[in-house]
Amino acid sequence: PAREALSPSLEMIEVHKNGITSGAGLREEFIYFPLNCLCSIDLRMTDGFHAHLALLGFREAAGLHRYANPPLPGTTRVLAGGYALQMPLVSFEKQFVKTPELQRAIQGSMSRLMRTLGHATACNLHHSLQKRLSRWLLCAADATAHRHFEFTHEELASILGVRREAVTEALARLSIVYTECSWACPRTLASFSETDEY
Repeated sequence: PAREALSPSLEMIEVHKNGITSGAGLREEFIYFPLNCLCSIDLRMTDGFHAHLALLGFREAAGLHRYANPPLPGTTRVLAGGYALQMPLVSFEKQFVKTPELQRAIQGSMSRLMRTLGHATACNLHHSLQKRLSRWLLCAADATAHRHFEFTHEELASILGVRREAVTEALARLSIVYTECSWACPRTLASFSETDEY
């Protein structure tokens, strides 16, 4: 029922890294459902730094963090391009009010997002950069069903909040294959990733 309520207002669009086809970025008057692209919830700090909070893939929707109680801060940007379903925020809110199944689905999505934030916080405090990087790459692969990403060392360093040189060293230890800015994520990443239960 929730999917049927949304279907008439959905439109497939192509999204590009750090924006959409218009180059203007993800617009706040729409809700986006990633199909094979990768999005990030970012928090802009007072010094201009963008802190990465969470990944959004095909199981989630970009823009729903505003429906948390209380609403989560941050904006959404595209980390890896692809396709997404776009829905006007006005249409979504109308369906949200009158569709209990949609309300429960959104509550479930918010619960998953909060668990993700909790896991990331614990990982950032407790684990080495090598484990944090492995976990992030595995999460990105899981969120998109992709094994290849176009991230530079500088971009990964910004996402993880560390120096570029530290990322370069961690990637060398993980023996990540690097070809024309495309990261191949082998299964061996799992052996380097943290395995603690939270």
